[in-house]
Amino acid sequence: MKLTHIAQVLTLALLVVTAYLALQARDESVRSREADDKRAVQMNQQLQAIAAQNAASVTLPPPVSLPPPTPALPSPAPVIAPAHIASKPAGSAPASPLALESPRPSSPPPPPAPEPKPLSAEAGSSSAPPLPSIADLPLTPLQRRVKSSPSLGKVKEYQPDQGFVVLSAGSRQGLKEGVKLDLRRDASIVGRIKITSVEESESVADVEFKSVPEGVTLQPGDEIIGVVLAQ
Repeated sequence: MKLTHIAQVLTLALLVVTAYLALQARDESVRSREADDKRAVQMNQQLQAIAAQNAASVTLPPPVSLPPPTPALPSPAPVIAPAHIASKPAGSAPASPLALESPRPSSPPPPPAPEPKPLSAEAGSSSAPPLPSIADLPLTPLQRRVKSSPSLGKVKEYQPDQGFVVLSAGSRQGLKEGVKLDLRRDASIVGRIKITSVEESESVADVEFKSVPEGVTLQPGDEIIGVVLAQ
């Protein structure tokens, strides 16, 4: 029994010593790894400092100065001899050709352009009266009906390539999928749409291009109203 107890005690002692040595080895490896990391950081800092010193020590060559341009000498003006030199008596030295040249007569200035005559009061009174604008024309019953229809919202975005519009109204304004609406601009209908997707404050609708008049393009700001005339 005593030998068995002694063996168990020795075994436990060996296990404790083995565990202690393993912990010591692990601590040494951790410390060595940390020391290596510190050395790497210090080496990087030293390399950056050396690179900064090398960059600061580089000197640029002095700028090359160019000689100033030589000014061009003005050409001598021709000398015109006065009239009494041309009439020298015989036997005197002949004058130079430049001196005998007489100044050419300058061309007469062009006549001034005639000033435009102001229109007289009689001419202005005989002009045709101005044509009335479209806003001055009386509205038709259909236009009055279109203009008096309540607005449900406006067009926020128009995608002509894909054929749909984004509206600033949704389920909060009573819009539902499949409902058809008209688009109003001033007192005219510029197209008809069909709701395809509805959210709380926004919706998407397809454009019925056959309802858009020729030469008219839908644009943001067009108002949404109920269908005025059923097709």
